[in-house]
Amino acid sequence: MKIKGRLHRITDINSFVVSFLKTGGKPVAGFVNFGKAKIHVATDAPLNAFSGSFIPNMIYKADANAAGDFSVEVPDGFKSFRGRLIAYESSLVNVNLPGIPSLEVLAPLYRSAPFALDKVTGAAQKIYVYSSTTPDDQGIPASEISKEAAKLKKSLKLDKVTAAIGSNAIKCTAEKSGAEIKFEIHVKPSTSDDLAELVRLSVEEIDIDLPGPDWITGLCHSKGDIEKQVRGGVKDLTANVNLQIKDEIDKAAPGVSALATITITKVRYPVTSTTIIKVPGVGNQAFPVRSVVVDPTIGVPIGLYA
Repeated sequence: MKIKGRLHRITDINSFVVSFLKTGGKPVAGFVNFGKAKIHVATDAPLNAFSGSFIPNMIYKADANAAGDFSVEVPDGFKSFRGRLIAYESSLVNVNLPGIPSLEVLAPLYRSAPFALDKVTGAAQKIYVYSSTTPDDQGIPASEISKEAAKLKKSLKLDKVTAAIGSNAIKCTAEKSGAEIKFEIHVKPSTSDDLAELVRLSVEEIDIDLPGPDWITGLCHSKGDIEKQVRGGVKDLTANVNLQIKDEIDKAAPGVSALATITITKVRYPVTSTTIIKVPGVGNQAFPVRSVVVDPTIGVPIGLYA
């Protein structure tokens, strides 16, 4: 079976919405052909699950041409499964190392809701996306990150925790029963089949320093157990962060989450202010204060082959 369609870029959101509503979802104004993009069709084969399976899902890929047209070939034998379409914008990043080619970076643009593959017809699916850049002052500020860190402290029964937004991650230091734990929380765009999940939080660069010789402290503390607790606690925070992001998007565009699928295309950590801290022996020093800012892309329709 072939999943065919054309990807469009919304250029005038007001005229597009008017035309979309007036024509019952078949707009004639406010958009252009998107151009080249990467199209993935993820299936829930072989275990009827899009995630949580130890066996990788089957994914089929194709390129959209200069007009935004695409055609993804999926085996006919998969008609008893479900699929979902994910569109990405591709760019090349120079790594500035001799003999190393540029790296392709895929920025997610659109996620459809899951659809039954036996509903696929020969009709080309028209997809419209509108990308926006969130003002730096409308991101998640350091004060909110501190509140989330306090929740993490309580849930993990930590003695102390600090969280600071860095240039590419949230850097955390925690203490528990004499152990010092350092780790980074990376905020990443989600391409999950759960459209309510806009970002995922991953724990990386984790380092645990137990007090005293390891052969003694190992009797009382397990680095593996501590790491598991930290990862589990951060995973629990993901839902709170997603709700905050959704609320901010709904404030900027009331009702959009009910009419369109929302995909985070980019996560940024811009400097939004400075704070003055008195450093002993040095005096007052200015330090940058950052926020976590996400740039969303809205897309319609939510469902294909409906």
